[in-house]
Amino acid sequence: KKATTSTSSLNLAKYRGNDGLDLTLKTISITPRVFQIDNFLSDVEVEHLKDMTKKYNISNLETDSSDNANTKTKGNKKKRKKTAATSEAWIRREMSPIVDAIYHRSADLLNIDESLLRHRNEHEHSELATHHSIAEAMHITHFTNGQGYAPISDAAQASLKNRYQPNRFATIMFFLNDIVGVGGTGSGDSVDESSADKVEPGGDTVFPLAINEKNHDGIRVTPKKGRAILFYNMLPDGNIDDLSQHASEMLNDGEKWVGSIYIWDPIID
Repeated sequence: KKATTSTSSLNLAKYRGNDGLDLTLKTISITPRVFQIDNFLSDVEVEHLKDMTKKYNISNLETDSSDNANTKTKGNKKKRKKTAATSEAWIRREMSPIVDAIYHRSADLLNIDESLLRHRNEHEHSELATHHSIAEAMHITHFTNGQGYAPISDAAQASLKNRYQPNRFATIMFFLNDIVGVGGTGSGDSVDESSADKVEPGGDTVFPLAINEKNHDGIRVTPKKGRAILFYNMLPDGNIDDLSQHASEMLNDGEKWVGSIYIWDPIID
């Protein structure tokens, strides 16, 4: 039977109740501002995102070993930077009703109008300079043994020629599987970077410069299926928060599925 992507074929009513979804934000870092949200995604949503990543995997495309993210090649064409993940996909909001619901929930988490995270008509937020979404397509990566990445910042200095000075204001990162992290507990609790009983790193998401009430030595978050973290890449004064750098520790065993939605302010560039 031919596959279909119609809303009716997904039987959404089976997974949706009449009650609202309560989400609790737990502050795990003061500087940068990082919040943890458990049960952000359901098991059905998790499996749907994995399936879409496998379907729209771009990591098998021709890659370039250059350190530059995009480099000019012969014929003025671009090659993608070689990815550090086994699988990688960009999933747009309109590709699935389930993905659309996750974007809607992300807007609720940020306490903003959900229309800001999609293309808008001329009557919606007419005060903005664009009708485009201020959110990028959902980025999902699948890491396996020996994969991860060093500390990076999701924000970058905007061109001085751009009067709007747009940037990735906030990131919502979510995990699609469990990983046994520091101390080998697999509890998924955020653990201080200076924890005395830590073992060899295994896929934790780390903010090495983060500060909270317990220590100034960074924090780590052990991936847990359905869990999300919200962190701000910009300071309230509009400058980049250098302390928001984060890393994914190299996996010694198993796999790590992680997704991100990048939110821009004031417009996407």
